[in-house]
Amino acid sequence: MMEWSNSLIWPAVASAVAMSAIVAVRYLLTSGGFAWLTRIRHPQLYAGRDRQIRSEIGWSMASALLYGLLAGVLLWGWDRFGWTRLYTDPWLIPGGGYRAR
Repeated sequence: MMEWSNSLIWPAVASAVAMSAIVAVRYLLTSGGFAWLTRIRHPQLYAGRDRQIRSEIGWSMASALLYGLLAGVLLWGWDRFGWTRLYTDPWLIPGGGYRAR
């Protein structure tokens, strides 16, 4: 049985936190950009909905955290224990990349 030590836990935690941050920032950029453009085009559309919007953002951040934690731990495990192959060179992806003959 594998013994969990600090040398295994902290990289997994770092991967999970990083993935959560990536998912959250991506959400805020895309949804925030869409909301900003909508507010410009239809200024009264969000009037009186501040509480609902804050609630939706909060739930989306909770979802980003949950997804990011799980995805980060899986990504770390794949890399650390070889659960599956991670391709870091696009030329090695099966069927990917341009290959001159």
